[in-house]
Amino acid sequence: MVDKELFDAYEAALGANATLFSRAVRDLADEVDGMSAKDMRTYLMGRYPSLVRAYGTVAAEAAREFYEMQRAIAGGAAKFGNYEAVTAYPEQLDAESAIQVNAVTARDGKPSGASVYAYLDGQGTRSVMSCSDATMDANCKRDPANPKWALVPHPGACAWCVMIGSRGFMYQSERTVGAQRHNGCKCTPVVDFDTKNPSLEGYDQRKLEQRYLEAERTGKTHFRDRRPKKKAKR
Repeated sequence: MVDKELFDAYEAALGANATLFSRAVRDLADEVDGMSAKDMRTYLMGRYPSLVRAYGTVAAEAAREFYEMQRAIAGGAAKFGNYEAVTAYPEQLDAESAIQVNAVTARDGKPSGASVYAYLDGQGTRSVMSCSDATMDANCKRDPANPKWALVPHPGACAWCVMIGSRGFMYQSERTVGAQRHNGCKCTPVVDFDTKNPSLEGYDQRKLEQRYLEAERTGKTHFRDRRPKKKAKR
């Protein structure tokens, strides 16, 4: 079972990091407000990718620390053998940041600072949080304990996140989970070393499934426009 107090502190740390990232993006958007699209692109290319990487590093480190502490609580080296947790990042993290900058500045005239913030805040939050996913996934794959991990929806999460959370402790591929985060998603990746009965107080997979099915029945899912858009086939 996941230690609830430890999880709460970890979730709070990830949430605070996402909030600070959002503020940093707002400041950056204010700095480029009024620039031409060309100048804006140059300025953002020099600042935004490193911003995502910096806050992504904090998210990755928070996930690594949580993983190590949860492993120790579950039995540590005495039960699972020695293992030193690592931080990890999505392979395309920096490239995606550059793509995001190109997308928001590929407009006629002068894109406003407000439009830059609205776009990069959501896209960037997903990128930053994906670093915690990548870290959790990398450790689960390398660790001889072979634990399971899940995405826990944050309070007030949308129906899409509720649906993802209803799948429980079953993720094996960071690529799969990362692709399922929508822009602005702040769900928390969590690991449990009790692979036969993984659980977290307050995280009820069946209730999440019921919530999603009820939302779908009443037409209140509103998740389709939150999915990452797929590239059109040529």
